[in-house]
Amino acid sequence: MPLLGSAATLTTRATQATIPAETTPKPFSALAFSLQGSVNGSVDTVSEIPAARVYRNDASSRNIVSRSIFAEKPVAPEIAQALVNLREFPVTNLKARTQSPQAFVAELAEQSLLHRAVNHPYLEAMGSGALPDTRWALADFGQQYQCYSKDFPRYLTAVISRLADPGHRAGLMENLSEESGIYEAEELTALSEIGIKSEWIVGKPHPQLFDRFCKAMGLEDQDLSSEPDQIICWREMLIGLLSSGTPAEAVGALGLGTENIVSTIYKPFSRAVAALPELAAKDTVFFPLHTAVDDHHQETLQGIAADLAVNDATRSELRRGMLKALALRSVFWDWMYRRALDPQNADKAL
Repeated sequence: MPLLGSAATLTTRATQATIPAETTPKPFSALAFSLQGSVNGSVDTVSEIPAARVYRNDASSRNIVSRSIFAEKPVAPEIAQALVNLREFPVTNLKARTQSPQAFVAELAEQSLLHRAVNHPYLEAMGSGALPDTRWALADFGQQYQCYSKDFPRYLTAVISRLADPGHRAGLMENLSEESGIYEAEELTALSEIGIKSEWIVGKPHPQLFDRFCKAMGLEDQDLSSEPDQIICWREMLIGLLSSGTPAEAVGALGLGTENIVSTIYKPFSRAVAALPELAAKDTVFFPLHTAVDDHHQETLQGIAADLAVNDATRSELRRGMLKALALRSVFWDWMYRRALDPQNADKAL
């Protein structure tokens, strides 16, 4: 006899199951209410219904007519008494409730780095030179990815427009300035220490830097003008998330699900271009620049995320936004991997 299924609530066959009145409404969970009347015999059966039967804890909704989807079975008196004593069991992660906002965001950031989007076989094969034709795969990556990367300022602007805190907006405006090729003197000094010359990047928006890489790989303007449906879908779905999701979802998507992983996912491409001696450092500066500068971008967005992670609702939204962005990128890598494994039939890959 099913009594306490993981995704079910308890209800009755007899006329009605009565939800006890409470002074404060409580969220629905698998054990959302105790049953009354089972001792005196008014409740004689128990069955299960989907956990989606959410109730409001008010006078108008304390009685819910039972509609079982399972066979009805009699209940022994001792079990009925146990059911009377059942109280709500919270489904919210207790650890998440007790974590500080900073610790919660830091844990999400660590989780994002474990996602398939960051540890994809396409990235591993690209970095290790295990693809059939690494040079072809790099050129293909440039041709396809530029359709996404050229709109990064648009993604950033979409998130800025969702933020109410002037300090948050100012922090992302600084990131937007860097995306446009504007850097502080100390940043240029730090970049010069890792071999990035200021004349390569100052005044050059990041989409132009990526275009420089594409041209070095032999791609022409006509090659870069086409936009496959796979990229259009990725871009439109991401923009929809950033523009129509909650502010916390938008920050989770662009911060934890995008900027937080950039310095990691670009490293395989840095190794791949380093294996091609004909490519000049100036032409491939896009990759080491993002593995360095984006650490600062990560800190800014994680700080905003921590400010938003003040309750269970916004914490869930941050996580959902992160997972959505990671899922979109993972699908893109799947497509790129299929193309890279069979260059001759790349146009047939879906």
